Amino acid sequence: MVANVVLKKVVLPNGEKIAYREREGGEDIVVLVHGNMTSSVHWDLVIENLSDRYKVYAMDMRGFGGSSYNKQITAIKDFSDDLKLWLDAVGIKDFVLVGWSTGGCVSMQFCMDY
Repeated sequence: MVANVVLKKVVLPNGEKIAYREREGGEDIVVLVHGNMTSSVHWDLVIENLSDRYKVYAMDMRGFGGSSYNKQITAIKDFSDDLKLWLDAVGIKDFVLVGWSTGGCVSMQFCMDY
């Protein structure tokens, strides 16, 4: 595990429990969304090498890593909606969103919807 990263979980209003990594830093917030068949662990090297001017969050999408999978995913929008609920639950408002692979699709869907 990357130094200075705290593992946390939050329960969303839809009943899913989302696990995420949080690294303290400055006021500029970066949110990382992983790809398919991985988890927030995918971002360890990125988190480790980002300047400490950034506060960094990396979530485990529903069904990956430490997150629950209570309701079946049927579309990318399901992940995007989870992302919105998670951001609201954690209180993240002004941020840069970075997605890789499936996480890139989720990030684009999020930007279209929200």
